[in-house]
Amino acid sequence: MKIPLCRALLLAVALPCAGQMTTEQRLFDFEHVASQFAKFYGPYEWKRDVIGFDAYSIKPWLDRVRASKSDLEYYEIAMEYVASLKDTHSAYYLPSDYWAFIAIGVDIFDGRYLIESVNRASLPLASYPFVVGDEIVSINGKTPEELVAWMTKFQGNGNERAGKRQAAAYLFTRLQSILPRAHELGENATVAVRRRSGDIETYELPWQKSGTPILAGGPLPSPRASRAKAIEAVPTVEGVLATLQRKEMPGKELSRIVGLGARTPFFAPPQGFVRRLGTQNTHFHFSGTYVSEGKRIGYLRIPNFSPPNPNAAVNELLNELTFLEQNTDGLVVDIARNTGGGCYGNTAAQALMARPFRGEADEIRPSLAVLAQAQIAIASAPLFVPEWQLNLLRAIQTQISSAYYENRGRTGPIPVCADTIDREPLTNFEGRVFGYTKPILLLTDEFTISWGDTFAQIMADNKRATLFGMRTNGAGGSVDSFEGGFYAEASLAATTSLGVRSQPVQTPGFPATHYYENTGIWPDIPYDVMTEENLRNGYAPYVAAFTKAIVGEINKGAR
Repeated sequence: MKIPLCRALLLAVALPCAGQMTTEQRLFDFEHVASQFAKFYGPYEWKRDVIGFDAYSIKPWLDRVRASKSDLEYYEIAMEYVASLKDTHSAYYLPSDYWAFIAIGVDIFDGRYLIESVNRASLPLASYPFVVGDEIVSINGKTPEELVAWMTKFQGNGNERAGKRQAAAYLFTRLQSILPRAHELGENATVAVRRRSGDIETYELPWQKSGTPILAGGPLPSPRASRAKAIEAVPTVEGVLATLQRKEMPGKELSRIVGLGARTPFFAPPQGFVRRLGTQNTHFHFSGTYVSEGKRIGYLRIPNFSPPNPNAAVNELLNELTFLEQNTDGLVVDIARNTGGGCYGNTAAQALMARPFRGEADEIRPSLAVLAQAQIAIASAPLFVPEWQLNLLRAIQTQISSAYYENRGRTGPIPVCADTIDREPLTNFEGRVFGYTKPILLLTDEFTISWGDTFAQIMADNKRATLFGMRTNGAGGSVDSFEGGFYAEASLAATTSLGVRSQPVQTPGFPATHYYENTGIWPDIPYDVMTEENLRNGYAPYVAAFTKAIVGEINKGAR
């Protein structure tokens, strides 16, 4: 007896058999995606003039959509369109829970794709004798470079190096939400590994799979109102501000970059390190002290700027800085692999300044949705809303209204985490200035993202810290979520503002500009941690290098 193809697929691999979208539906959905970016995307002019991608010029994309033969092909076109913005905050996601996984972690060291971790519970050493530091030569006949080039077509990043490293982390983790053809894998991957001896060995590694893959966007659903942009019945002041203030890497929970957003640093602490924070689950920060060349050095890691309990995190930070001010000669603040967050970054910067400084400022893309939410929130605000929040929202509302009705692409620079751009230091109940006053070395890298970029910008532009490492990611704006198509039922993340520096800065590969989208914040002391020497030695050379740098800053005297 012949079994219908759809039924056969269900019996064989438990896949849903859905009809394909029509050409008209794909065109409608793509125009919807493009219109979302036309309406809400903050850096449009920057991407057009500097990056060289015009998101409004969609005819070539519509031609490709019209010629697409399947919904999977359409998904790839839509992802490629968004990825062309080269924007860490912006992405197109499928509503799929399907993933395939092999228990190997890979990153790029000295330009080579080296094994960073192996889960021996899944890949026991006796059967799979490759080790950390061995090189991935090919996967199913394709080089890592070829696979990374394929994956980065669909996932843009404001920083090319970060984009390649992120793709390398997905070599053995295939998620259909970001790679539409992730399900097109066999049971095993044929992996060639170059051992340290130079010998190349080939292994058959089993894919672990979970979830249900999406094969198509059909059958024909009825159009419905967008959920993401529907105005709440009563928007709150705090809620509207939170949307404008959100600066974090979208989809960070999907990343396999070691230590990304994690409290514990990715490297082993130096010899003699005495840990203070990070010993309890309730701790948000990681901190400690050690001595080098007779200098007392403090270390403080801020993993992200989205603490689960902001008030507790602030109290923890202030108490720790009080101790470090009294017991150290200089401080290493670690925001490498920091995924960003919200206005906690503003408070952290304030606590490290101990003097007036210029804080965060953004240019915001005006829209009626944000304007209406702001107006409703102000009109319905209860009596207990802090006055500074009302003042801030009124200022934002005025700027957005002016920019919208004057048909300007963005507002002027406005604060989004305080009612003024120029900030005062923290003070105690007696009015005495509080803050850390000793030299600071700020650790950054290409995964210092979003509010991480902003924090580095504040510290650098106010000449409060010496930056050490690599330039930050260049995710210089706030992020919001949007509907990604009525028929495809996809979702979008998009940048809605542009962070602004107080003075234009000239960086390699870019014109002099006030913006740090794509350009990032460049270090005073460059150091590339992604070397084989660091990998094989637990990052001890990196620790020695930043320790030498902070001792040098201490010897120069406090800034």
